[in-house]
Amino acid sequence: MRTNPSHIITLLIAILCCSFSSEAQLRVDTIPNPTMLFSGLPKTYEIAGIRIVGADNYEEKNIIGYSGLKVGDYVPIPGNDITDAAKRLWKQGLFSSVKITVDKVAGNKAWLCFNLRQQPRIASIRYNGVKKGEQKDLDEALQLHRGNQITQNIVNRAEQIIKKYYSNKGFGNAQVKINLVEDLSAPNEVIVDINVRKHDKVKVHKIYIDGNEVLSDNQVQRAMKKTNEKGKLLNLFRQKKFVESDYEDDLNRIIEKYNEKGYRDATILSDSVVPYDEKTVDVYISLDEGKKYYINDVTWVGNTVYPTTFLNNVLGIEKGDVYNQKLLNKRTSDDDDAVANFYMDNGYLFFQLVPLSLIHISEPTRPY
Repeated sequence: MRTNPSHIITLLIAILCCSFSSEAQLRVDTIPNPTMLFSGLPKTYEIAGIRIVGADNYEEKNIIGYSGLKVGDYVPIPGNDITDAAKRLWKQGLFSSVKITVDKVAGNKAWLCFNLRQQPRIASIRYNGVKKGEQKDLDEALQLHRGNQITQNIVNRAEQIIKKYYSNKGFGNAQVKINLVEDLSAPNEVIVDINVRKHDKVKVHKIYIDGNEVLSDNQVQRAMKKTNEKGKLLNLFRQKKFVESDYEDDLNRIIEKYNEKGYRDATILSDSVVPYDEKTVDVYISLDEGKKYYINDVTWVGNTVYPTTFLNNVLGIEKGDVYNQKLLNKRTSDDDDAVANFYMDNGYLFFQLVPLSLIHISEPTRPY
């Protein structure tokens, strides 16, 4: 039987075509550094691997755990899963730069790369415009040490601490600037430059009092121990610089002075500190003095050990006396022979004796 040559040629072509078709079905192209377009619909890939770059000081498994991604997850790329993973790594505060890229793709598999930059570490700290004694205080307050990581949040916090430190010394206009200078001798380390310009101490130009009738302006100002107008002869030996913490204490001293005179409802409605010029400030205080209180009666309950007359003498507060908060504190808690601890409940004062009984005192708004 003769074989037709044309049949043989046709058979060989068919076999070759089947071979090429089978090879094309089995081969999967690998695309290194693929371009991920952020337009159109994302494609879902299985994470086949995760590579970490730029975090030599940390365990890779910990970083992968922080990201929330893992090998075997199916994620759309580009998509929110990748974005959220980058945000989670950023929130750890360990890195100054976070970028997640795709190393390669093959079919529906993708290999990710976490490109990270660690927060810089402190190589050294340099102070400018700071005395040696002040530097020691600031070192203790700031707790910045060589080798520690430093972030912008730490820098901002340090600047606030330094400003408060100098404000408490009367330098309310102190300027503080911290610069991070790359240390060329050590990779990813910085020199912390702390620059301070203290300027002159801030003093009080004038104190303006409003709403006071019971106490004069001078009486109110005399109650303020540390906040005093400059240029007044009466304040010759008193502090003139303005210190925020001292000023807050002086506001409390004003209320204490009113309480001492029976005005237990006295309050400061508002206060403000306004710059007058570069070196001084004006202080404005608005008061509500309230009404004057008196002791209506003193009642002892459960005093089975000591007679009432003895307890009245020990307490030193009698019916008809002006309600004196300072004296009350003194006789109930401050003195060595104090007779009670007191508290307020529903408008009445109660005294827990040590260890005798209770006193109940009511206060009318006019003398008994």
